[in-house]
Amino acid sequence: MKHRFSTASAWCGLAACVVIALAPGAFGQGNLGFLRNTPLQSFNEQDRALLREAMADVLNSSEPTASRTWKNDATGSGGTIQSLARFDNADGRECRQLQMQNRGSRGESNALTMSVCRDDKGEWRADPHAQPPEEPK
Repeated sequence: MKHRFSTASAWCGLAACVVIALAPGAFGQGNLGFLRNTPLQSFNEQDRALLREAMADVLNSSEPTASRTWKNDATGSGGTIQSLARFDNADGRECRQLQMQNRGSRGESNALTMSVCRDDKGEWRADPHAQPPEEPK
């Protein structure tokens, strides 16, 4: 069963803003001016669609360390999304820790690591509190 990736509404950290920016029309909704000089500012709808598709592929993959590279030849934007960890959160929800590296059409780039977990409807949501368990020492 394939689940959608959807945005988080309650998280105000950078990772949430990245997820919010993936939604169509997000720059017109709310104060996202702090995303200036990041790749997301220069992404057009096709860039965001390619990024969403790559993220969905990684999140829905059965491979624990799935990775997907995306590129829009028309704009030069692109990036890589990799699953660093698969784990169950403290409340039993299925989660992934992702690393995202993106570059925009004007040469700007960024990288971040974020956790996402399935909600009650099976949709992926950013979760700033979800962390993979620490490795035993």
